[in-house]
Amino acid sequence: MKVLVLSDDYSPYTKGGADIAAERLSSELARQGHSVRVLTTVDSRDKAVSDTVHGVEVRRIFSNYPARMRCIMAVYNPQTVGAVAGEIAEFRPDIVHAQNIHTHISFQALLKARDASVPVILTAHDHQLFCAGKFDCADPARPIKVPALRCARCQQFRYFPFRNALMQRAIRLSGARIYAVSSALRDDLIANGVDPNSVGVIHNGIDPASMQVAEEHVATFAQRHALGGKRVVLFGGRVSHAKGIDQAVTALGRLPADLDFTFLVLGSSEDYISYILQLGHRLSVEHKTVFLPWLSGDDLKAAYALCHVCLTPSIYREPFNLINIEAMAVRKPVITTCFGGPAEVVVDGVTGYVVDPRDTDLFAKRLLELLTDAPRARSMGEAGYQRLLEHFTVKRQAEKMLSAYEAAIAGTAQ
Repeated sequence: MKVLVLSDDYSPYTKGGADIAAERLSSELARQGHSVRVLTTVDSRDKAVSDTVHGVEVRRIFSNYPARMRCIMAVYNPQTVGAVAGEIAEFRPDIVHAQNIHTHISFQALLKARDASVPVILTAHDHQLFCAGKFDCADPARPIKVPALRCARCQQFRYFPFRNALMQRAIRLSGARIYAVSSALRDDLIANGVDPNSVGVIHNGIDPASMQVAEEHVATFAQRHALGGKRVVLFGGRVSHAKGIDQAVTALGRLPADLDFTFLVLGSSEDYISYILQLGHRLSVEHKTVFLPWLSGDDLKAAYALCHVCLTPSIYREPFNLINIEAMAVRKPVITTCFGGPAEVVVDGVTGYVVDPRDTDLFAKRLLELLTDAPRARSMGEAGYQRLLEHFTVKRQAEKMLSAYEAAIAGTAQ
C-alpha cells in the first residue's frame, strides 16, 4: 500500500507526542513493507530537504508565519497547499493519512486529496478540531461543549470565529474518517459538533524494544546527574499547570520528611519552572528536585530505566499521553490522571494508580506506597508491560490502521 502521511512536524524536529506517534506508526508501516512518504514542514528554508527516517521517505517544506495568524492558517496555508497537491499527483498514494495538520499543513490539504479522489484518514491527537488551545478551560470530569465566547477570550487577537466550522467542513467534504487516540477524546469531539458516525478510536502504540538501553549508559546517566541509588520519581513533558506538576509537587511535599527520593522533571518552561521551584521551596521539596530539558534517545530511556514511578497527573482532559506507555514498556508503574484518555491505558491498582490529581492526600498516599513497597511497584510494572503487549504495541496499532485504510479505500465505514 502507498501511504502519504501529512504531519506538521516530524523527526528530528518533533515538538510533541503527536509527532512521535506519527513517526512510530509510519516507521512500523514501512517495516511491514508498505511504501510510506511523509510530507512535513520546517521553519527555515535550510531545513527544507528530503531524507529518509527509519525507512520512511520524508519531504520537508518551508512554512513560517506570525503566531497571530495561526487560527486562519489552520484552515488554509498558501505556503503548503500547493506542495500537498503536487505530492499527491507525483506519489499517487492509495490513502492520505493526516496527523496533526492544524498549524502548517492546514485542513485545505484534505480537499486536495478529495480533488485527486484519494481517500483520507485523519488522526485526532488532541482537541484542535474544536479548540485552538489545550482545552484546559473546561470541567475535566466530563465532555463539555466550549462556548465560542470563551474561545474568543482565550485566543484574543488570534481568534478567528470561522476556524472550527471551516475545518470541520473540509473534513466533511473530503469524506475523511477520523480516528481519535482515545474514547475520551472521541467523546469530547462529539460534544463539540463532530459527527459521531465519522469518529472511531485507535489507541497509540509503541515497540517495547525501542525503549531498551545499555546498562552502561544508564549508569553513566545516573552518575552524571547524581541519581545513583535514589528513589526517582519521574515527571516528563510540558511543565505547566495543566499537566499537573503543581499537584505532583504538593503531593511530594506531603511525604514523610525523612523519605529519600529525587523528583526528576524533564521539560522546559522557564517561567513555570521558577514558580515550581518556589512552590517546592515552601514544601521542602526544592532540594530533592532535578530539572533537565526534555531528553531524547538513550538519555531519555536511561531516565525511564532509573525511575521507580512515573507521574502523568494532568488536570485537564488529557487525550492519551505517550509517557504512560513508554513507562509501561520499561516495566515501571504509573500514577496517572482520571481525566481523559489515560484511564483507558492504566488499570487502577493493577498497572499503577488512576487518581484525581487534585486530591493530593490520595496522590501522596499512592506515591508513598510505590516508593516504599518495592515488590508492589515491580508487580505493577510487570503487569503494565504485559498490558502493553496485549493492547498498546505499535504493531497492533498498525494492524488496526491498515484495516481502516482498507475500509476507506473500499468506501465502507469502519
